[in-house]
Amino acid sequence: MLIDLGDFEVGYDLVGPVDAPVVVLGHCFAADRTLWDPQMPALLAAGYRVLRHDARGHGESGTPGGWFTLAEMAEDVVRLLDALDLHRVHFCGISMSSMIGQHLAIRHGDRLRSLVLSNTCSVYTPEQRAGWTARFEELADHGAEALLEGVMVRWFTPESLAREVHGVALMRAGFLAMADDVRLNIMTNLRDIDTTRQLHRIGVPTLVIAGARDVATPPDRGEMVRAEISGAEFVLLPDVGHIPPGEAPEAFTAALLDFLARRQG
Repeated sequence: MLIDLGDFEVGYDLVGPVDAPVVVLGHCFAADRTLWDPQMPALLAAGYRVLRHDARGHGESGTPGGWFTLAEMAEDVVRLLDALDLHRVHFCGISMSSMIGQHLAIRHGDRLRSLVLSNTCSVYTPEQRAGWTARFEELADHGAEALLEGVMVRWFTPESLAREVHGVALMRAGFLAMADDVRLNIMTNLRDIDTTRQLHRIGVPTLVIAGARDVATPPDRGEMVRAEISGAEFVLLPDVGHIPPGEAPEAFTAALLDFLARRQG
C-alpha cells in the first residue's frame, strides 16, 4: 500500500491484530520491505502486528527531493506512525535502518517500546571512512554496475552469495535501480554516521545484533553501540555477514522474538 506523507508517498504493509503490539521493521540500504519476508510468519504467529515500510528512495517510496539526512529519515518513521495512528512501537532496523533507529531513539524515545539495532555502527574508523570514499570515486568514475559486486561481497558472505540467499537478488536489483543522486546521498550519510556521543540519551530497552563475519559493520562497531546504551544487550550470530535476516533467518528471528517477548508492556 501507499500512504501520502504530504511531500512524498511511502510504500508500506501493516498486518496483524489491530490491538496487538506493533513491531516496525526497517530495511537496509538498497533493499525494500520485502527483505523481512522470512521473519513475517514467526512475528505474526507470535501475536504481533507488523509494520514494514520502504525507506525514502527505496522500493515504492518516493523522496521529497533535495539532499536529506538519516535524522530526516527517522522523522519519516515518526510521520508514518502518526499517519497510521500508531503511538508506541518496537523498532527493528538493520544496517541503514539501524542508524535511522539510533536517531529515532535519541529524538523520539517516547514513541518506542524497545529498539533492535542489527549490523549497526555509530561511527566508522578513519580507515573505514577512507574505504567509503574510495567507493564514491569508483562510483563517479565507472558507475553503479562497476561497484555492484564489490558491495555485494561486503554485504554477504561468499557462501550466502553462492546460495543466493534471500536478499541477494533484491539488493543487486535495488542498488542498480536507485536514482544516482539518492544512492550517493545515502552512501554519504552512512559514511558520515557519528552518533556515539548521543547514544547515552537512548533510554529504551535495546538489543544490538552483529554478524561474526560482517565486514561492512564489524562486530566491534556493534559492541561500541551496545557499550554506550545503558542496559543494552548484545547477540553475536556466528558465521553470518551483514544481512542476517536473509543469511541466517532462523537464528536472527529467534534472537528478535526472544528479546521482544521480554519487552512487553
